[in-house]
Amino acid sequence: MLKWILFSTVPISISIFWYFPLLWSITYLMLLSAFIGIGIFMLTFWGHIALSSPHQASLFLLDKAEKESRFLEETIREDQNSWVYVRRKSHLAVIFGRTVDSQLQLLIDYLIRDFVARWLKELSHKPEPVIDKFKEHMWGAVQTLYERLLRIDAEKLLANDMVTKITQHFERIRIARSCALELNQPPVFALAPHLTSCETELHYLRQISELLIMFLMPRCYSLTPVSHLLREILACKILQPAINLVTEPDYINQKIIQYLEAQKEVDAMHVRTHEYAKTFEDYIRLINSCNNVDTLKRLRYDIVTQIMQATTLQNMKRAKGIDVDIIEKSSAQHNISRQQLADAKKLKRYINQLTIAKVECEKALKKLGWDGAFPAVESDSKTLPLHKVMESVTGRRYLSMFLETMCSQGLVGFWTAVEELRHSPRSSWHQLGAEIFYTYIRSPSAEIKVDKETRKRMEAFLLGDKGPEVFYEVQETVVDTIQEKYYSSFLLSDQYKALVVELAKEEANKDLSSDRSPVEDRQMSAESASSAESAGGTVHLAEHSTYARRKLDQLQERHNNKTQALAALRASLKPESPALAMLANEVERLAGEQMRLEAHLARTDTWAEHLGRWRASVHSAEVIDESKPPQFVIVVHMAEQEPTADDERPEQISTGWVLLRTLNEFQELHRKLRPMCSELKNLELPSNSFKFLFGKNDRQSLEKAKTLIQKYLEFVLEDDRLNQSEALYTFLNPSSEYLKQGDLPKKNKFSFSTFFKSTSSEAGGVGGAARWSGERGGEGCGLAADDEEMSLYLDGNGSDTPRHLNNSIRGAVGMAEERDSIAEPLYALLSEVFDMRGVFRWLRKTLVTFVQITYGRTINRQIKETISWLFCEHMLHYYTGVVLKSWWPGGVLSETTNNRNLRDKEHTRTLALQQLSESVAGALGSLLGAHTAARGAHKLFHTLQNTTHNKQLFYELFEVVLLEVFPELKRYQ
Repeated sequence: MLKWILFSTVPISISIFWYFPLLWSITYLMLLSAFIGIGIFMLTFWGHIALSSPHQASLFLLDKAEKESRFLEETIREDQNSWVYVRRKSHLAVIFGRTVDSQLQLLIDYLIRDFVARWLKELSHKPEPVIDKFKEHMWGAVQTLYERLLRIDAEKLLANDMVTKITQHFERIRIARSCALELNQPPVFALAPHLTSCETELHYLRQISELLIMFLMPRCYSLTPVSHLLREILACKILQPAINLVTEPDYINQKIIQYLEAQKEVDAMHVRTHEYAKTFEDYIRLINSCNNVDTLKRLRYDIVTQIMQATTLQNMKRAKGIDVDIIEKSSAQHNISRQQLADAKKLKRYINQLTIAKVECEKALKKLGWDGAFPAVESDSKTLPLHKVMESVTGRRYLSMFLETMCSQGLVGFWTAVEELRHSPRSSWHQLGAEIFYTYIRSPSAEIKVDKETRKRMEAFLLGDKGPEVFYEVQETVVDTIQEKYYSSFLLSDQYKALVVELAKEEANKDLSSDRSPVEDRQMSAESASSAESAGGTVHLAEHSTYARRKLDQLQERHNNKTQALAALRASLKPESPALAMLANEVERLAGEQMRLEAHLARTDTWAEHLGRWRASVHSAEVIDESKPPQFVIVVHMAEQEPTADDERPEQISTGWVLLRTLNEFQELHRKLRPMCSELKNLELPSNSFKFLFGKNDRQSLEKAKTLIQKYLEFVLEDDRLNQSEALYTFLNPSSEYLKQGDLPKKNKFSFSTFFKSTSSEAGGVGGAARWSGERGGEGCGLAADDEEMSLYLDGNGSDTPRHLNNSIRGAVGMAEERDSIAEPLYALLSEVFDMRGVFRWLRKTLVTFVQITYGRTINRQIKETISWLFCEHMLHYYTGVVLKSWWPGGVLSETTNNRNLRDKEHTRTLALQQLSESVAGALGSLLGAHTAARGAHKLFHTLQNTTHNKQLFYELFEVVLLEVFPELKRYQ
């Protein structure tokens, strides 16, 4: 448009200037003057700059700008230091369980601290809210991943898909090596396209990172800047270093050595000194033939430990009067059995043998040139007993430090927690009990192992059915465990020496307050117990309501226990846990029963308070079912009082209730009241037989029966002897029958009818569905199936129970299927690794028999249980612990640089090969033969020494897992 305007304007301007020359002259003069003026100004400005002195900025302005800049920086720094961010308590949902969740949250905290917060603090003025929000989103991603993992068929993934991939990997390596031998060329192994270079591998990891962000994180993280940032963090800082680490042969060799040595240490922990040799002579011969200083030192320490334990036991026997030396010297009679005397003599001989062994061990050490000082633990100095150490805060601290080296520090923590439970008020029992149970009993790394019965008793306490006595029993067991397994070694440790020194300092300073435990300093709070309400009315009604009041007290206690247990479990289990739902239903049921009991007692008190003033009116007769007798609707109310002489109307009490009674119940009441009043014989009650007309009850007969019953009730309630009877109140009370009768002694009387009823009920109970009993007694005992189900729910596995049930039903139906169908891919893998492809049928039969004899179950069942064990909370805790210890030893991010030289790597490689061969030969030697097992171990080990092959296998398995977790990707295969 502008172009056409310009083209049309130019001819018009030329025409104007042509016809008016004066106008052109004026325009020309104006333009010439403007250019001349601009030229003069530019020349003047250039001359001024050229002739002036060099320009310098004012120092005053520079100082002012610098001061303002410094002031701004100080203000920002002070704002950062003085700004207190109130961290909002994050109520993160429970996913795996308290133990595993705490480990995962710690892992997320480390990831955010070392990979996100480090640069975010430089870019953001106040990064704490952003970090907290990001942590919540990360936890949401973990929850989303967990929900996807629940939909995976773990048996198919591990036992079929992944085992098949591993088998194919070994097959390709074997084929490549065979072709290389035939062609006399280096083996050529086909790699995935993303493993051709580091750039392609990093690009592949970036794509996987984008996939994880898209499926797991909220939609706001799909924006380009945030998505690219998280992608780089995941790919470059997490995935690539982690994959490089786990596929590094030297790292694999180190982990093999660590695992096998840890297994040896665990096995050696259970070996006692007297198990080193079969006889004492063999033990002395073992000491004299040993040429290792470290082994002799360990033997000597064990001997000293045994001497201390045996001496302590001997002193205890002497305190009870069992002293062999005194008995042998004196000829007087003694009250000691032969068995006790024989045991004391054996103990004395055992101590003498240990003393001789200690002397021989010290001689052997001196022959080998050991000139170190022996620890003087066996000296005459007073040894602190265990109970003194446990009662002292300092003692518990040093004992816990020692047990931490043995991964058993939870023993001291459990003892302290139970001691706090013992001295805590009743209202805190269930909260503390839940914390103890989920921290020390259900903890995957817990040293405390309890049997099934003890665990059920603990769960019963958590559910409010029993008391905390089981925790006190386990506490005594823990003390015995520390005494037997660890305390003797603790007395020889550096921690005990430091404890003695610190206690000596405290004794010198007379600072005895630190020796008292926090539990001892805690003030004992009196337990609040609800007192029973006083019974009103006559003596008969008081006796009548005794059972209901006692039941109400029991019910209130059970309801309080259940409520506390529910509050404690809500902080420990997932909100959708069936245990919470079942316990909530139980609390609701108990609350309803408590309300009914309170209403029953209120009616009893009201009846007794206004005894003799009650009236009953028959409102109507109802025929609910033609095949059953009619029911009469009775309204019980207070009798209206007549006004007094001074015309003051008395206060009327508006209370009453409605109930239904049948003719049979009236006949029963009449039978009970007739001995109390002879005039009742003259009253007539309707008979049970009614005339039917055209299939319906005769209304005239019903009205007549209603009139007779009304007269009967009026007579009974107006008679002072009858209206105070308990039978009448029981009849007119609408409460349930089980509230009206007391505890009756059960007669242990045998009858064939009872026997057949019990057997039939038991038979029916086997096939019936397990359910909670609605009318359980004070003990709260249910079926065994209920206990098993609740144990699963408290373990966090209750949601999987239906799936396991379906699997068991499917297994029962399909009994005709092969017992080892799941293990077929495993047979192929073993055949490939151990080069037994020609004896597949023999291997299959041998392995089935081996598993059946070793584990007592079929190989299918053993594989299923092994897979379940791999995904249990204990193993999840172990996996996260390995990641934390590998990447953040001591809570600090480890450097990824590998400073190990080739000599150290070669030594580790040789040692790992040796230990792996010994382990595999020991485990599978009897099954496959020692030579075949050793050959397979060598093949497996040498396959793992190639980084490229390890990465190829890792990515193949990783892709299999991704396809199962994200089935949306299968359409792009």
